[in-house]
Amino acid sequence: MPQLHPHHYTLAAVAVLAFALSGTSALAQNPDEYKGDPYTLGTCPVSGSELGSMGDPILLNHEGRDIRFCCAGCPPKFKSDPLQFLSKIDSLMIEAQMGRYPLDTDVVSGDPLGDAPVDIIHYNRLLRFSSHMSAQKFHRKPGEYIAKLDKAVIAKQLESYPLKTCVISGEPLTVMGDPIQLVAGNRLVQFCCAGCVNKFWEDPHGAFLKIDGGHAGKEGSDTKKKKATVKSD
Repeated sequence: MPQLHPHHYTLAAVAVLAFALSGTSALAQNPDEYKGDPYTLGTCPVSGSELGSMGDPILLNHEGRDIRFCCAGCPPKFKSDPLQFLSKIDSLMIEAQMGRYPLDTDVVSGDPLGDAPVDIIHYNRLLRFSSHMSAQKFHRKPGEYIAKLDKAVIAKQLESYPLKTCVISGEPLTVMGDPIQLVAGNRLVQFCCAGCVNKFWEDPHGAFLKIDGGHAGKEGSDTKKKKATVKSD
């Protein structure tokens, strides 16, 4: 029985949870402690350059949201006009995640999304609503609805998941027991152990490229991209 990893929660909620393939799953013990998805884009929101092309990417946590930059010169530019760059990031994330969005109904109300859904990015995750009222209700209990969306992502993507090995270590997914499942950017990612989940956060886009390629090499066979960190003011 695979395990569902609880995203970017506070330390009190980092315990891995059971996920049942029968269609039922355990929600996070503290779903309201959900803190967001990693930055899954492969480019810098300021320069547009590929992350890693100018050295280790710079990680900035802006008001609880992870954002990555190509170099140390870009975070100050972002901070000078964050709304401009956040709008750019949101547009790119909506485009990137739209094709894998698993629901044609509102995650809050259950109503059909209709011809003019309300699309938002919540801490790097696309959510779609049938109305602005549903979007407002989502913000009252975001962790609860994110957990519901996670279940839908896993149900839709698990059967076609291309890897039998851990995307980080390259070891068989079951080498240490049941695989751990994580949803990031509305994509299913599977790991052999909790340690690999932590390493995934260092380079989510690189992991996505491995999944898209349908293979994962042994750890150390690829050049690793580390990150530098800048604290948000």
